[in-house]
Amino acid sequence: MKAGWKWLLATVALAGSLVAQAAQPWINMPNPMPVQAPKGKVEVIEFFWLGCPHCYHLEPKLNAWLKTLPADVQFRRVHAAWNAGMQKHAQLYATIEALKMPQLVGPAFDAIHKQELELRDADVVKDWAGKQKVNGKPLNAATFMGVYNSFGVQTYANRAPKVTQDYGISGVPTFVVQGKFMTSVTDAGGEDQLFAVLNQLIAQSRKAP
Repeated sequence: MKAGWKWLLATVALAGSLVAQAAQPWINMPNPMPVQAPKGKVEVIEFFWLGCPHCYHLEPKLNAWLKTLPADVQFRRVHAAWNAGMQKHAQLYATIEALKMPQLVGPAFDAIHKQELELRDADVVKDWAGKQKVNGKPLNAATFMGVYNSFGVQTYANRAPKVTQDYGISGVPTFVVQGKFMTSVTDAGGEDQLFAVLNQLIAQSRKAP
């Protein structure tokens, strides 16, 4: 009888442990990835896709959260890709990054989701770029497209599927903290909870050796 009770208690304890793991709002990455942040800083990566409606919906809250980040947190974005269409969006994002014009990410999101522009088409991209302004000045479409078609930007787009696969990204938006922890809106239980989880993981990463 005692042996039976011990077995039952052990089973209940194991079940409780599995439920706790399943309820954890992040995943401990089985294969930690290298970080680009310098020593003493915590890296946070958002894997996203310009064509993703969930990424677009999260954007205002993400931008608000970014303004609260302390100096020891380094945030960067990586455009995910699982197919050729996503690679074309990655090419557009890489162009924006190469030109150091992050203020164009919002207009690119709007163009895709509000105006329904086909920004996977180079001619549409050129026309869109020619209508943008940066710091109050018109954007030079020819300059933009020169970077868009550059070797470095095309390399980024070509590598996007491998980077996405290497990190084990199966959906977007997904966040990776210090190359060790992965979370998402779904894992966290909602958009507002996501940023609380990210703050927790940042604090946890500071304590790690």
